[in-house]
Amino acid sequence: MLWFLTFALSICAGSIVVENEIRYEDIIQFSFELLSEYSTIAVISSNNWLPLEVYGINGNHSLAAFLFFDNVLNIASSKQILMGFIINANTVEEVLFVKNHTKSNSTIVIITEAINDTTENYFKFFSTAWTFTLKNLVIVQINKLNAEVKVYAFNPFLNVSTEFNINQSMQIKKFLTSKNYHQYTIKATLFETIPIAFIINGIYMGIDPLVIETINQTLNVSIVTHIPYDHEDFGYRLKNGTMAGAIKELYSKDSDIAFNQIVYA
Repeated sequence: MLWFLTFALSICAGSIVVENEIRYEDIIQFSFELLSEYSTIAVISSNNWLPLEVYGINGNHSLAAFLFFDNVLNIASSKQILMGFIINANTVEEVLFVKNHTKSNSTIVIITEAINDTTENYFKFFSTAWTFTLKNLVIVQINKLNAEVKVYAFNPFLNVSTEFNINQSMQIKKFLTSKNYHQYTIKATLFETIPIAFIINGIYMGIDPLVIETINQTLNVSIVTHIPYDHEDFGYRLKNGTMAGAIKELYSKDSDIAFNQIVYA
């Protein structure tokens, strides 16, 4: 899994502004705990001293395990990044740019000194970020006056923002990857393909319906199925771009998933 940490950011007036005076030792240690121990970390920062702190924080990590970039734009063209890295960014747009060049399941940790912000304010920020498909966000709030550190995380399916302590990295991971999606609706295509899926007394039976029911129960989602609107079943995609059936609906977003298995005789 690829994880990303955006270091020393402060939310203000709708943008995120870099703070340069934060000491990172404890926060970096927390970040290693939140990350996989096999993560590669690259530092993108204008602060020359920050890479030294990162490199020296854990004697078990050699310098060769870290990558350093002095420009956030370099991230898009780099072929060396294996798993994760640490970045500084000046705006939400920069974070979004980096996010769009990463794997969809990556996590961004934003470190801020905005001590007056509340869980409610962060919830608004998280919700706005979610509309831009910027998900898996964690905010670490530092209060230099009393050395207090709070961690805020957001789960869009639960629609809640929660406060954690910095020593609760496992709880944060569990919260971000909660399997309870509270009846979140998933659109899917399903049609008769005997013997995999067939209808008896108006009810789908077979392996495909069983898979749907298992997912519904395990994730607490609501999978709503329908026959492809053009009744072309599996459908097709021609070289000229013409599409039909379940394949077309995946492209058009009329369905999120096609459940019928393709069985070859």
